[in-house]
Amino acid sequence: MAKGAVGSGKMTPLVWKIKALNFSFLVGTILGFIIGSWTWLLVGFIMCFLFESFIGNGYAHRYYGHKTYTPRPWLKPILDFLVHYQGFGSILTWKAYHRRHHEYSDTELDSHSPQHGWFYILSGAWGQLPRDYYKEQLRDSRLVWYHKHYFKMHLAIAFFWIGLGSYISGGLNLNLWIFLYCFPGLYGVISAYVLIFGPHVDGEPVDRWWLDFYTFGEGNHLYHHVYPWSYRNGKYDITGWIIEN
Repeated sequence: MAKGAVGSGKMTPLVWKIKALNFSFLVGTILGFIIGSWTWLLVGFIMCFLFESFIGNGYAHRYYGHKTYTPRPWLKPILDFLVHYQGFGSILTWKAYHRRHHEYSDTELDSHSPQHGWFYILSGAWGQLPRDYYKEQLRDSRLVWYHKHYFKMHLAIAFFWIGLGSYISGGLNLNLWIFLYCFPGLYGVISAYVLIFGPHVDGEPVDRWWLDFYTFGEGNHLYHHVYPWSYRNGKYDITGWIIEN
């Protein structure tokens, strides 16, 4: 694909795998609301908060996306695993598209601009990007491993939680899979799409106060595009407070 091109809109095998993973999160979450107790639902929502603020926003976005801070060396392998535990693809792919987004924000060259249409964005068929967008991460063998084995890892995680829950309860039990895996997985995916459409639907980045509540600190989006190197996006930025403290 030539430099500057965006996707053709065709669903590649890789995209189908991502969508299948996301669909499994949806099925598990719906099942959780049907069969889950109030205690397990609370556990699921706590997991959503922890992954959205610490991992999605704090690590994927503000560290890998913009290098606004440096995590402690001993913590980085743990965070690298957790950022791939979520269901929006490997960090190699994610960072490449995010760099592209900031470079060509809300133009035709922005791979996930809302101007391409709802179906195009939701399909995830955004096309390949030039190597320059991800070559830095290719020097990290751990990130390359996660990229190559991303779907095998998620299959192993699903079997692990189902197996552990069933072993503990003495029969088939999906609670661990649903509330420790599907709930935060789906929340992260929905949050990613909300951040694509919410602050960019008008054709330029704008601040949305309600996004701060849903994404735990990503609502000041215009500020973020003006000052992408800042680890804190505003007064009510929970993720920024976590990084700071």
